[in-house]
Amino acid sequence: MHRAGPEIVWADRPLIWREVRYPFIYGQFDPKQFPLSQWRQCSRQALEVKAVDRWWQEGENVGESQLIDQLIRRVLPRRGIAATHDQVLLTLGRQQSFYLLARLFARPGSVIGVEEPGYRDPRNAFAHDGAQVLPLPVDEQGLQISPALAQCDYLYCTPAYQCPTGVTMSQARRLALLEHAQRHDQVLFEDDDDPETEYDGHALPALKAIDPAQRVIYLSSLSKLLSPGLGIGYIVAPAPVIEQLRQLQRLMIRQIPGNNQITAALFIQQGHYDRLLQQARENLQLRALAVTRALREALPDAEFAMPSGGATLWLKLAGRHDLLSLYYAGVAKGVLFDPGNAFCLDPDTLTRPSIRLGFGSIAQELIAPGIQLLGQVINSHARRPGVVRS
Repeated sequence: MHRAGPEIVWADRPLIWREVRYPFIYGQFDPKQFPLSQWRQCSRQALEVKAVDRWWQEGENVGESQLIDQLIRRVLPRRGIAATHDQVLLTLGRQQSFYLLARLFARPGSVIGVEEPGYRDPRNAFAHDGAQVLPLPVDEQGLQISPALAQCDYLYCTPAYQCPTGVTMSQARRLALLEHAQRHDQVLFEDDDDPETEYDGHALPALKAIDPAQRVIYLSSLSKLLSPGLGIGYIVAPAPVIEQLRQLQRLMIRQIPGNNQITAALFIQQGHYDRLLQQARENLQLRALAVTRALREALPDAEFAMPSGGATLWLKLAGRHDLLSLYYAGVAKGVLFDPGNAFCLDPDTLTRPSIRLGFGSIAQELIAPGIQLLGQVINSHARRPGVVRS
């Protein structure tokens, strides 16, 4: 059991990523792709006198109802999810969703299974509230159905694009995971971080969509597509769970800012969200192709798979590398990426050094020269030259 991961310094990343020339990071977006005029139009409509009268007072959370209605009608059905208003809670983003779920479910002695490698923030949230964190292995089909699963009270997973490897959980694995949860009386937390960004537009339904037993609590966000700074997330769960989460949330904030809610609701209702989503798929596919093409030239001995969606690529390196040292060597040259062991609770998880490359925020024309420079940094940093293939 684990409570914390290796000591890898992250404090400077949010401060410097805009200052480096080649930010191959995840979780940010390219502001040039955002339809600012349409968002501004929706914001002006939200600020009209009649609309302002409905949201400016504390407790008059009309915007919540309006935005949840759009999520229920236009966003969740595309993930295969049917929900009612009392089954959806708006949050200030996925971080608050993690915190609320941990506060409600984590207890000293309870065990939450997490993907290894995996996303650190939900791990830390549950560990903070006393839960024991159990790392579970991931393969090319996603979270493995391993014997260790039976030790868990709760399971956290990212089925669509696993964080950080980017693999998509297969349909067979999803069904097996749900069957296991039913047999062992477990609750699943499904984090749908990059919904609907499958390049061909044909993503597998969410895990919650194929969960008749209602064991899956689903969380996602509008922020990755619209803007990380917008801070609008949501949780979908049975109504009694949502009510308990709502009461917890009221201890922190009374409501999500109403003008943001109404603006986002209008943006979805008027079709701007759908058009932005289609544009994002096309742009991300072009960037993924540019990244993979450049990697084959710059790092022919590295191993990776062409992404089918999302904005990341998991790169397995040849040779031996100290990843933290490599990270700072990249920063010094103006190349930013995520070292793979930052996602690991066990330092021996990675069988070969790996890094995560994000391409959602870097300009298309900077990808090729950025990967070329990254290749130079990696090749000059290797402790021992040689080809390593799995």
